[in-house]
Amino acid sequence: SNSYLVTPIVSTPPAGNACGLLVQQTVVAQWYNSQIYPFTQVAVTYQNTGTKPITGVSFAMSNIDQIWGVDSVNGRYKLPSWFPTIAPGQFYSFGYIIKSNAVGTLIPTVTCP
Repeated sequence: SNSYLVTPIVSTPPAGNACGLLVQQTVVAQWYNSQIYPFTQVAVTYQNTGTKPITGVSFAMSNIDQIWGVDSVNGRYKLPSWFPTIAPGQFYSFGYIIKSNAVGTLIPTVTCP
């Protein structure tokens, strides 16, 4: 029988092309309410490391006590209406307070045209 070894061809986009989002979370402060419940204040910075504008970033996070600099839509936090796009090389920052002794898990859904 004739059999061929087929090597799959994987298309890899050029480095730095299209969508690229770097998320940095920095602990600003930590404290306990009533000496029992831990709270952490976090500063978040998005950086567009790609070559295309990012027209949407959203994420969900539980145990948020307060959050600012983002809009809340259907249980997800997204870029505010007054800052809808992150241009290549540009940064956007916001913050939150979480009922936890560590930063929250932030897994963004990113939209590029």
